[in-house]
Amino acid sequence: MQVLKSKKIVLGIIAGALLLVVRSAAYGQERTDTLFYFSTIKVKGIYKSFDEFRRNAPSIAFPEGMPIEYLEEETVYEGNLPIAQFNCDSVAPCEKKTPIWGFYDGTNVYISRAATFDKKNVYDKVRYLGRYIYYQTILKANGNETGPGASSGGYTMGGARKITLIEKGIDINTGETFELSNLKITKILSNDKALTAEFKKEKKKEKRQNVYLIKYAEKHKEQIRK
Repeated sequence: MQVLKSKKIVLGIIAGALLLVVRSAAYGQERTDTLFYFSTIKVKGIYKSFDEFRRNAPSIAFPEGMPIEYLEEETVYEGNLPIAQFNCDSVAPCEKKTPIWGFYDGTNVYISRAATFDKKNVYDKVRYLGRYIYYQTILKANGNETGPGASSGGYTMGGARKITLIEKGIDINTGETFELSNLKITKILSNDKALTAEFKKEKKKEKRQNVYLIKYAEKHKEQIRK
């Protein structure tokens, strides 16, 4: 992993109404959006599972003053990928085999690339949070292996060790995690004739999958189960 820059930020207590600022590749501009359900996902802490995240009930609270290192991982086509790391040894209930889904630091949600705690865990920043969660991650493989990017629109850096940028989504109602693909986006859009027609006209669908995932999520917020 090539890291361009890093900064350590000590988490403090955040009060008041919570807004999520998301930088979305779908719109190419920074905007402010309320979190889904409006009043949930306020509790800072570590979520062992998606169910805990959905219920706004993290098993492990952040100790005050715990440092989190915010990094940027280099990619070829999509700019720098925002990630985070923290030493789980600094969290009392943290053990190496403890399940992990992700964490909320009071500003952003991060999803773990590993299924259990480790001080080397990498956490990917959520880019959009709504009817669907959208985020990007990195898949690393040896040169003689083929990653899912080859068939699902991922972007691969050449060399002996391939680094593939993968775009992922999560169904906020079910927790289903999936890689973005033309087939998956078509299925999601299937009950929206207007967006389906728009997507069919796209000449470079592989580059626009995240756009339509977010368009659909924005248009169909009423589908979010309370």
